[in-house]
Amino acid sequence: MRSLLVALLVILSPLPVLADRPVPERHGQEEVEDIPPILYSAIWSPAPTFISADVAIEPDGKLNTDVLDDVSVVGLSTLLDNFKRGALDRDDCVPYGPVYVDRVNPPDRSSITAAARTSRLILEGTVAGRDYGFYRGHVPGQLLKVETRQVIKGDRLLDWYYVFYPVGRFKAGPYTFCKTDPRLPAPPELGQQVLLLIPEVADPGEPVLDLRDENSIIVLDEKGEAHLPESFSRTEAGRLTREQVLSEIRTVVREP
Repeated sequence: MRSLLVALLVILSPLPVLADRPVPERHGQEEVEDIPPILYSAIWSPAPTFISADVAIEPDGKLNTDVLDDVSVVGLSTLLDNFKRGALDRDDCVPYGPVYVDRVNPPDRSSITAAARTSRLILEGTVAGRDYGFYRGHVPGQLLKVETRQVIKGDRLLDWYYVFYPVGRFKAGPYTFCKTDPRLPAPPELGQQVLLLIPEVADPGEPVLDLRDENSIIVLDEKGEAHLPESFSRTEAGRLTREQVLSEIRTVVREP
């Protein structure tokens, strides 16, 4: 009975697995509400899925090897060494461009319709929190906490989710990182709505969602205009509103 109770608590818990792992302290930075400084998930295990900038790099510039795995340490060390010796194309920040992943026979996600057809979970949510740091230990960007407004496709399991947005400028120790990706719309502001089109859900019971590619998020502004990924913009005629995008997605969801 005790083992069953423990198993149920793990299954029903709305937080990423942090059991038996110390929670590191932030280095003099303000606490980020409801976002722990380090997240573990089924997406990238056993290494952390996300590490806050306040934790990954010490104030003196040393990498925190207590939380970074060996591959991440090598990758960040090489990047910072190149920056310090002037080998990168910028000297005001540590530049990091788009990450390209070659997948075997990937599904077509080049338009709103195609992405909707190949998504397991589609939801509209409000950006309620943000923290800057490193995804899978080395990719700079920002972690968004998205409160669920409505689920358009799939099952509503949680009231909020975490998603990593690989764009942003932030400080980590003595360094300033600038992560860019022209394939994505500008990052959403706190309070703005987003549409998430998630192709795979690694674990339905945990709140960390993997965007997988740049065609998995649409930013909705206060005027009701939809800001699309670059490939969507090439296939859609003119600017689209939130209602037009939702109508297109719902049409796909109703397909047999």
